[in-house]
Amino acid sequence: MGTRMQRTARVVIALGLMLGLLTGCGRAFGAFQIVEEPVTQTEVTGPLRFAEGLETGPVYEFSMVVPEEWVSRFVVRNNGNTATFVYMRSPDRPAPIFTVQALSARQFWEQVGSYPGQYQDLIFTGDTYFIYSLPLDAFYSGLPREEYAALAEQVRAAVTSFSITLAN
Repeated sequence: MGTRMQRTARVVIALGLMLGLLTGCGRAFGAFQIVEEPVTQTEVTGPLRFAEGLETGPVYEFSMVVPEEWVSRFVVRNNGNTATFVYMRSPDRPAPIFTVQALSARQFWEQVGSYPGQYQDLIFTGDTYFIYSLPLDAFYSGLPREEYAALAEQVRAAVTSFSITLAN
């Protein structure tokens, strides 16, 4: 009987922990809604702010000029703290090309320190770090090597135009 009570207690504790994790993280995960917008012009804008646990940073409006050939061929998936630029090679084969992220200082040092060279700095505001990253290899984008290399080169040029303003 002692083992049955122990198993029951373990199950109750496990369920309590899972419920606590889910409700504790609810605001962090539910704070932002995923918005997917097609690239309809060469200037792409959107809101970004960091989310760390229950804390969220100030909302910034980012702006970036992308190549003309990206218009109508890319979508931007924005979940509030990450904007992913996805090449719509075909409707059933989206290819993520690069991601811009807003991070708190702690997140920045944890992420960039863990993966040196994979992430590139864009702007630091005093409360938020903005970085971008490309897939490590064409394989992770799902594109042929030459096509990925050409798009990656365009990304490196486009991010030089990245700017932010504090949203009202």
